[in-house]
Amino acid sequence: MNQEPGGEEILDQEIFLKRAKIQLAEVLSRRAAFTVRPEYRSKYSRAAAYCVEEFWGELFIPINLIWGHLANLPYYRQKIREGTPGSFAFEESYHPDGSVVVSEVYPVDAAEQPELVVRLHCDVYREIFPDYHTAVANRKIAMELIRQFHGEEKNDRI
Repeated sequence: MNQEPGGEEILDQEIFLKRAKIQLAEVLSRRAAFTVRPEYRSKYSRAAAYCVEEFWGELFIPINLIWGHLANLPYYRQKIREGTPGSFAFEESYHPDGSVVVSEVYPVDAAEQPELVVRLHCDVYREIFPDYHTAVANRKIAMELIRQFHGEEKNDRI
């Protein structure tokens, strides 16, 4: 999943999903083979490869999100490299259970303003900054403040 997608994979999600499924089967079969004695490795390896559908069902949504991120990555890299006069933003989603989700930094139009959007399941506050580096620095500060408030968890969903 950490490989750059080829030209066809960026345009055709099905090609990316086929490659991801093959890689998942390979990882499962290799790991299964290492868990047993040498004389049973080939059988366990094949059995794990046949069971890939169950794991695929669990990982289908995250793998689609990865594809969306990778497909849009060249666009965002170009925008950041160009040093567009636009602003950059990130969102903080506050959920009723007390958890907070902080998005990645993304480009926005220079005319956009910070806003609070009240939704049914969470409140979303979008902060806007004049440049990419300021946005990244403020996102790091926000993440550290949230970690201090909620404990020492080290992920983006606190």
